[in-house]
Amino acid sequence: MSTSQAVELSLVGTKFFTEIFEKFDKDKDRALNEEELENLFQTSPGNPFPDLENTTVTNKLKWVTLKGFLAQWAYVLLFLHLAFYSTW
Repeated sequence: MSTSQAVELSLVGTKFFTEIFEKFDKDKDRALNEEELENLFQTSPGNPFPDLENTTVTNKLKWVTLKGFLAQWAYVLLFLHLAFYSTW
């Protein structure tokens, strides 16, 4: 992929990330607490967002909401896709 191309989160991608979020949202409160977030990223090489609760939409408890989770992935795909994919 060249640097002149852009990537965005499609409807299929949004559904994929929503399903992952919902699978790990064990208490079904539409937010991922620290334990739920840790469990989600145990399925990957690591948490690509170590400061996620300070960089996206959260609830009053600083737990990442679905809106924040999707926003973070949309941001990565739109602005950081080349660097992100080359290091992760």
